[in-house]
Amino acid sequence: PLLVRSMMADIGDEERLASGIDRTGLLYAVVNGTVKLGHALAIGVFLLLAWLGFDPKVPSAQGDAALITMYAVAPAALGLLVCFTILRYPLDATAHAEIRRRLDERDAAEPLPSPTPEPHASPLVHPKPAVE
Repeated sequence: PLLVRSMMADIGDEERLASGIDRTGLLYAVVNGTVKLGHALAIGVFLLLAWLGFDPKVPSAQGDAALITMYAVAPAALGLLVCFTILRYPLDATAHAEIRRRLDERDAAEPLPSPTPEPHASPLVHPKPAVE
């Protein structure tokens, strides 16, 4: 999870440079959503094991194969997919340093607008107009 979050920070910088919009919060929301989805899917592992033929009361070769598939083959396959993805990750330290340099230059030239309202902004609830 730590590596994914640091990669999201790099991607957020790249997106901000390309579009001018800071979407880091949205990217982190997507990452957190996928983590929650993974936790929810983990609840269904027992259903998948039953579908694959595992019965804890009756030891069998099919049940052993189901356990090996779920606890060895599937994680190994997913691990290889992750390795392939990380090896193809386009942002290295040099590329990210260049992105940060360009963002810093742009921010120095034109700072981002303040997210806080101006002190003279109108209130959310307007007072009743005076009756003349």
